Amino acid sequence: ELHPDVSYDYKNYNENDGLPNNTIHGILEGPKGELWLSANTGIILFDPSNETFRNFNRNTGLKITEFSDNAYHKDENQSIYFFGGVDGVVWIKSEDNSKKKYFPDIYFTKLRIFNKEYNIHDFEKNEGTAHHIELNHRQNFFAVTFVAMDFINGENGRYSYKLENFSDVWMDTPSNEAQFTNIPPGHYTLKVRYNDGTTGYENRIQNLPILILPPWYASLIARIIYVLSTIGALILIYLYLKEKYERKKKKIAKELDEKYKEEMYKSKLRFFTNITHEISTPLTLIYGPCDRILQYTESDSFIRKYASMIKSNAERLNNLIQEIIDFRRMETGNQMRKIETLNISEIIKEITGSFAELVERNHIRFETGIAPEILWNTDKNCFSKIIYNLISNAFKYTPAGGKIRVECRMVETEYVPSLQIIVHNTGKGIHEEDIPRIFNLYSVLDNIKENSIKGLSSRNGLGLAICQTMTELLEGSITVNSVINEYAEFTVSLPTLEVPEPEQQKEELKTPVTEQVAANSKTNKTIKESILVIDDNSELLTLVGDILSAEYRVITADNGKQGLEVLKHETPAVIITDIMMPEIDGITLSKQIKGNKHTMHIPLIILSAKNTTDDKIQGVESGADVYIPKPFNADYLCSVVRRLIKNKKTLEQYYNSSASAFEFSGGQLIQKEDRDFLQQAIEIIDRHIDDNEFSPEMLAETMGVSMRTFYRKLKDLNQQPPNDFIKDRRIQYSAKLLVTTNLTIQEIMYQTGFINRSHFYKEFAKRYGKSPKEYRQQKKQQDKTL
Repeated sequence: ELHPDVSYDYKNYNENDGLPNNTIHGILEGPKGELWLSANTGIILFDPSNETFRNFNRNTGLKITEFSDNAYHKDENQSIYFFGGVDGVVWIKSEDNSKKKYFPDIYFTKLRIFNKEYNIHDFEKNEGTAHHIELNHRQNFFAVTFVAMDFINGENGRYSYKLENFSDVWMDTPSNEAQFTNIPPGHYTLKVRYNDGTTGYENRIQNLPILILPPWYASLIARIIYVLSTIGALILIYLYLKEKYERKKKKIAKELDEKYKEEMYKSKLRFFTNITHEISTPLTLIYGPCDRILQYTESDSFIRKYASMIKSNAERLNNLIQEIIDFRRMETGNQMRKIETLNISEIIKEITGSFAELVERNHIRFETGIAPEILWNTDKNCFSKIIYNLISNAFKYTPAGGKIRVECRMVETEYVPSLQIIVHNTGKGIHEEDIPRIFNLYSVLDNIKENSIKGLSSRNGLGLAICQTMTELLEGSITVNSVINEYAEFTVSLPTLEVPEPEQQKEELKTPVTEQVAANSKTNKTIKESILVIDDNSELLTLVGDILSAEYRVITADNGKQGLEVLKHETPAVIITDIMMPEIDGITLSKQIKGNKHTMHIPLIILSAKNTTDDKIQGVESGADVYIPKPFNADYLCSVVRRLIKNKKTLEQYYNSSASAFEFSGGQLIQKEDRDFLQQAIEIIDRHIDDNEFSPEMLAETMGVSMRTFYRKLKDLNQQPPNDFIKDRRIQYSAKLLVTTNLTIQEIMYQTGFINRSHFYKEFAKRYGKSPKEYRQQKKQQDKTL
């Protein structure tokens, strides 16, 4: 019974909440609070606590399904419920049926994939006692049908499901099917539960394991392969980086080693250069005095004999030094070749002829087989040294009375002509195991022995090493054939090389050993030209001073710095300097002297022991007029000094004459008589340069031609009219006086025939673009480089 003063909560139930029919005719309450409802579709049992509805109708065996309003009754014992319908009365007896609960089994019956039905058992996989459904990754859109075998309350049964590992939410389904879309690969469990409508969700749950296989590239085997591949790639990357690091380390070590070797080579080269300089200087002091003694008319035969011996050995020592320098130059790759067409036959004959004295002295049978007039493209210096060293080596190991044969011929090798030189000598021969070492510099030096031939100086062991290196430089080959205690034979094969395009060759002065120049020129005995000699060796200064003092006044300086001090007080006719000196070296000194306008006209000679081509080029490019290597020939030095002084005086006469002011006009080539005509006119103007009344008529009269002829002649030679011609020469002469004299501008104006100052300034500015004062200031700026 409802109390009017109490507020109650109400909830409405209809078909949306599970009520089979919204029309209710009667309501009776059971002992446990359940409600029995009569409707047009049958009897309904409603459990308010669980909010569940259970239907009893024709499907459950009820004969009466349509009931009348208010047709219901409950007996006194509250155990029987009566409901009246159109076909009769239905009573319900309430009993304890807890022991009669029934839980039906749930069976999975069908599998539908992409709306196509399959027998679910075709997809079952058994692993021992367990079984599961197995699908591939393309079958991830599927539905599973299931059924509970409930023949009692099946009409009221309802299903719910969830897919474990995919969703934790139970899904109610009005049908007996669970649908899934786009399920990723993995292991899942389909859980299905059944509600018979009487006991709530307390029925058992049926499980169906489902395995969706990953694609092949995501399978376990593929992942294992990926892991192994990644590990392998990491190992390979590690090994590559390690190898790269090792290569880099080796490269750095190699670069450091090469740099160290390069520094060692440079140190060796500097050592060779310095030691050569140190040897060449005393060698010059030996060679020079011997030459002076031999030229001395009062020297007797005894003195001449031993002076000749000293000079000969000095020359031999110089050749030895040059051979070491040549080998060092080839070893460092600085040997350059000059390919030209040579008469090979003549060169070999000339070299073999130089051994005539040895042949005669030691009774050697010397034979030659040289084809006549062989012309070949090769380097003369290299070829000559190859032939000379091979023949010298043959004489070295040929006993007295032995035989030496030199052959030279052209042969065809694979349709390519080749020059073949064979040097054969009898003697002890060469062991086969020693042949690879005979061109080795150090092996030869370790096994050097006394020469078999008397009169042949002991070799230094460089001969065959130089032969091989120079042969390779000429792109040829050298082979050895020998029989012990019988003979040794060297064969050199040289290809013909291409002669480069003719270039302007730099002329180099070469020191002749036997050249004798007569020093019979007449010199002024009262006033001698001065020669400045700069060298850090006092004995060499004495020697050069003694050589030149007969004709010149010799001034000496110990180094370049002292030489520059001398030049501040005196201007010598010629400067002679060494290269390697303290304070200021010869190259730097030469650049300073030739870069100063007050000393650049002085001829300069470099006298140095550095005699490679590069050294000579460096010396000439620094400004030296002549480069003479040590040891030098005294007569040659005197001859060079005389020629330089003579050339200097010739140039001075030229620039002080009117010829130096002569200029060609319009690029026209003037014939000799025309040139003489212009030169004569200029000389006449110069003689009357200060005469302001000197006119074109007077010039034409002095030259012996008419004014008309003189005018036409100048016009034919593309020269200015006579009046302008004279005026231009006056302006040129005034410009020269402005630079070379300290005369005032007024005095220069009068000395060049001008009497009007404004006219002079106007004409000068027209010719040189500036006033006479500005011209003088520009040309006579003080030079303080010395």
